[in-house]
Amino acid sequence: MKDHLEVCFKFPISCILNCGKEDIPRDMMEEHVTTQCPKAEHLCPFSVHGCDFKGTAENLDHHIKRSIESHLDMMNFSSHECNKKNKHIEEKVSRLENEKTALENQLQNQTEELAAARQNIQTQQTKIVIVEKSVIEQKKEIEKLLHDLEGSAAVGANAAVVSSQMEEIMHTLREHETEVNNLQGELTRLNWPLPHRQVMI
Repeated sequence: MKDHLEVCFKFPISCILNCGKEDIPRDMMEEHVTTQCPKAEHLCPFSVHGCDFKGTAENLDHHIKRSIESHLDMMNFSSHECNKKNKHIEEKVSRLENEKTALENQLQNQTEELAAARQNIQTQQTKIVIVEKSVIEQKKEIEKLLHDLEGSAAVGANAAVVSSQMEEIMHTLREHETEVNNLQGELTRLNWPLPHRQVMI
């Protein structure tokens, strides 16, 4: 029975702060100390502004009455600091918004550049196909001329004419091959990742 009374929530006990009140149920002691006990200490309501006073309800009431001026000073200082923080936050938000806008513009520019690069790639690919077809046709023509030259009985004037034609065609063929190589090089450059090309420029 004694052991039970030592832990029973409803067992009446005296105030743990010795305010004189008795017969307080054990499970009501916390509420008594927090809201009723005259010996319980409380923080000054201006603690949020920097006041560090702590005392009983009676002492706290006296403190508030005689500290009006100092509490007003604390509130003014606290308000000033709060305004400074708000201004700093507003400046930071404005800076972040500007950075966001700049990044959006950069992304838009890169998107447009990428679209133009893709279009350029398609154009270059079309040019390469056309030139490659032309080179193939030129090679076929050269092979035909070689065949005609080998089968010709007259070596003199006919051979000179054919040789001149072949030389002209070979020159054109070399130009076309150079153009194909240049176009392929340009196509390779365009196929590089966009950020890498920007660094190389």
